[in-house]
Amino acid sequence: MGRERGFTIIEVVLFLAIAGSLFALLMVGISTGIAQQRYSESVRSYKALLQDQYLAAVNIRNQKTDTDKCDPLTGRTDGTARNDWGASACVILGRVIQVVPGRNGETVEVSSVVGIDPGSQSASGGDLAALRAYKPVMATFDKQSIDLDWGARLTTASGASSQAATTTVLILRSPVSGLMRVFTEASKPADLLDMITDTSASRKLSNCIVGDTSLPKQMVTIDPSIASVDGITVDGGTNADCQA
Repeated sequence: MGRERGFTIIEVVLFLAIAGSLFALLMVGISTGIAQQRYSESVRSYKALLQDQYLAAVNIRNQKTDTDKCDPLTGRTDGTARNDWGASACVILGRVIQVVPGRNGETVEVSSVVGIDPGSQSASGGDLAALRAYKPVMATFDKQSIDLDWGARLTTASGASSQAATTTVLILRSPVSGLMRVFTEASKPADLLDMITDTSASRKLSNCIVGDTSLPKQMVTIDPSIASVDGITVDGGTNADCQA
């Protein structure tokens, strides 16, 4: 009878070690691919969020209910307001986007902007003067808090990308020319009125998007001089300001 030769213990151990290493490498590759895909989705979703607010400012959405009120003196739209919308001088001017401070840059608040029609005062002085005459405030009837996908964070794009971003974007329709005007600020102003300046209307604002991936961080830039969705661009991760 012939003698059959089996595997030695050493051969079995070597096989298991090699197979385990290959499996570990496979899992690392899969995990990295998933993280990269999630990061790409978070970049796209943030850009889409900004674009949606531009479109909402161009095409005003009536989300008020019958119980919503507006104060024609202060523009307040919360529980302290007493006047029906149709019986007041309140108007919707556009949209505001704010990265919420204190939440590590992960949450964005969006809302309509309400103003009070000043009558003949809005007919002179150009777009900025007219918008200031409306004394815009953030509405409360449609305010939303939106978390970025997959735990992504927004940080500054000034060589200190670990610092959480504070960002405000104001998108308004001029009551004089009917044109859209965009204003940006790397802070959360106490009064939206403070943002309606030539400086805020020309200042590009950039934020880095940070996620759980080794991919180069991408940068989203808002150019207020382009008052449309084309004013939002994404840097493919080549900007050094986001790699610090």
